[in-house]
Amino acid sequence: MSCESRLTLHNHGPYRISDKREMLVRDFLELSESTVPWLDGVGGEIPYNNLTVTMILEGCHINLLDDWGSFESEPEMRAEHMVGVGLYTADTLSEGHIPVGMGSKEELTATFIDLTERIKTATAALWREMAGWTRDQQLDAGAITYYAVIREFALIAGCYEMEDWMLIDERAERFRPLLNDEYGNLFLGELVGYISSPSQRMHDYTMMQHTDAPTRSLSYIPYSILEDGNYTPSVGPMRPGDSYLPRKNDRYRTTQGVFSLEEFMRRSREFVPQVCQPQYRYLCADWVKYNAHTPLAEALFKLEQQHSRVLKDAGAGLRRDDVETRRNQT
Repeated sequence: MSCESRLTLHNHGPYRISDKREMLVRDFLELSESTVPWLDGVGGEIPYNNLTVTMILEGCHINLLDDWGSFESEPEMRAEHMVGVGLYTADTLSEGHIPVGMGSKEELTATFIDLTERIKTATAALWREMAGWTRDQQLDAGAITYYAVIREFALIAGCYEMEDWMLIDERAERFRPLLNDEYGNLFLGELVGYISSPSQRMHDYTMMQHTDAPTRSLSYIPYSILEDGNYTPSVGPMRPGDSYLPRKNDRYRTTQGVFSLEEFMRRSREFVPQVCQPQYRYLCADWVKYNAHTPLAEALFKLEQQHSRVLKDAGAGLRRDDVETRRNQT
């Protein structure tokens, strides 16, 4: 879906469940008709836009984990190491992660089988569609994928407009002749290899961490921009966008149903998750560490546990052994 960039895959963990068990959490995002036009129709039969898979592993240790869907373990993880699995969905309109097919082992098994067939069919359809793309369409899809990586903020705020994120400023068309392999390799080398762009230069007394050169790989913007306005000259007023790809259909799948963008954004503006209400907003892990005994911490934990068949209303005093005990009793 994300043009081999892996921007819609995510891992986090591992979490120590017991002395012999670890839990790995894997997120698979934008599986259905959501934001990018190339999933229109292709993802129409996938009933969830985002899925989170939790895996409890025994007898192997996750020793490497990145943010883009890759992990390594010792020994190599195999099916026999998986002793527990969970499936959830969530988006900007849901109260946390909602269990999917988690009523029983049989229901979860049937859900995985059904989703596997749907995703296989959709993946084959997506490959067929991408195989027919022209070079210009491939370039547009890659540009949109990377440029729009931050679009989730606009979706949460309820101010997302398709034209802002799925179309490319018409003035960028003049640069298309430069987008060949030779120039691309040189440009990438300068940007992340030599780090020689003027915006990456620092004062001569600066030393980079690994090369001692007076450069930085990032291009910084001064804090004063919050006070004194624009940092760089403007490129002019906003211009219309365009794309060689088809326009996005006005269909957006959410945990509350399939909506038009207007309805989706209306609901996003009106919805504030319970854990983001003022009384909970700044209660981080360090706060919980010193305040787990308080009624406020108890209420916060119960919000996170509200969808759990096993842990519902367990509260802030729950420990690892308590979780295992509760699981064995169900």
